[in-house]
Amino acid sequence: MTVRVFGRGGQRNEATEPGESAAPRGSHFSPRTGLIALYAVVIAVLAGVLTFIGEHRPAASVAAGGVAFASAFMFFDKIIGD
Repeated sequence: MTVRVFGRGGQRNEATEPGESAAPRGSHFSPRTGLIALYAVVIAVLAGVLTFIGEHRPAASVAAGGVAFASAFMFFDKIIGD
């Protein structure tokens, strides 16, 4: 049995043994994306904690953290260069 595996460049690689992949397994995220996500998570946690301290409402804290994560991710994506 031949398994067809497509690499990142779209080229087709043939695997010779069953269960063996001819394409190397790469990371899912670049270091830049990981750094941006890490910064966004830190900002989201801070926003959620501060909202909870101020209002004592868990739902509002989660909503504030989600909005802060999305906003921070977009912000850091724009200011951190390639």
